[in-house]
Amino acid sequence: MSCKSYLRSWSSSCPGSIYSISDLRILKAIGISANNCRAPRITQVLWLLPIYPFIKVNTDRLSKGNPGEAACGGVFRDHSGKFLGAYAVSLGHNTSFYAEIMAIIYAINQAAQRGWKFIWLESDSQAALSCLLDHSYKPPWCIYNEWINCHFLLSQISFYCSHIFREGNQVADSMANVGLSCPTFTWFAYPPAQIKEILFKNRWGFPNFRFS
Repeated sequence: MSCKSYLRSWSSSCPGSIYSISDLRILKAIGISANNCRAPRITQVLWLLPIYPFIKVNTDRLSKGNPGEAACGGVFRDHSGKFLGAYAVSLGHNTSFYAEIMAIIYAINQAAQRGWKFIWLESDSQAALSCLLDHSYKPPWCIYNEWINCHFLLSQISFYCSHIFREGNQVADSMANVGLSCPTFTWFAYPPAQIKEILFKNRWGFPNFRFS
């Protein structure tokens, strides 16, 4: 009874949230006013095809802990959604942000090596994209030279970058997971089994949904 009295005294300023009928019954039993939960906002997330002659690369990272065991990966596709190649690599014990930056560096290096001059880079990391566009950003000293070279390579091509929610970046996320088992940089000329279904859905415009 003492507990009920204490809870009731706070119920006007801190109403209980209802997630189910059982929650409502419990709240009524102890005399606490109920507060209906806000319905989730559903956002449709689509992976968009690049316009010819652009080639689109989606990048992502994986970090089991921050810092923790890290890896990154990326996937290149053309204006028809055709798979052009992918990469994955383990990055040892590192931070999540370091892995995001390395995913971008590897993507630009691979595009340059293959002579691709029109690149659209897409990532689910707003922070990494902001650093890429901010020429005053100073990366960690261990990747400083790679970062400077990345910007030099960008000056030689037509380049565009954009943010996508993680729900639309699943193909790159899967490649980052593949990277955990790739101790050295690995290029995939054919799509690994883990991403074939996602590639199909992206190519034919199947939507993903984000709940917030």
